[in-house]
Amino acid sequence: MEQKMRAAVFQGDGKLEICMVDIPKLRKPDDVLVQVEACSICGTDVHILNVPPGYHAKPGTILGHELVGKVVAVGEAVT
Repeated sequence: MEQKMRAAVFQGDGKLEICMVDIPKLRKPDDVLVQVEACSICGTDVHILNVPPGYHAKPGTILGHELVGKVVAVGEAVT
């Protein structure tokens, strides 16, 4: 598997940029790693881009939580 992935990253001030970021690692026994095959930007993501400063999303937040993918790794506690 590749070590980097493309991600829609919130840059702050209404800006979104497609960046290459590290693929997450399993860190906890109940973690699941999903290889994303398709993803969309939803109303929540648009809201994050259009809200005043001080909103809970911080620059560097990866947007796009509605996705389709396949499980490629699981932690030891996942059944």
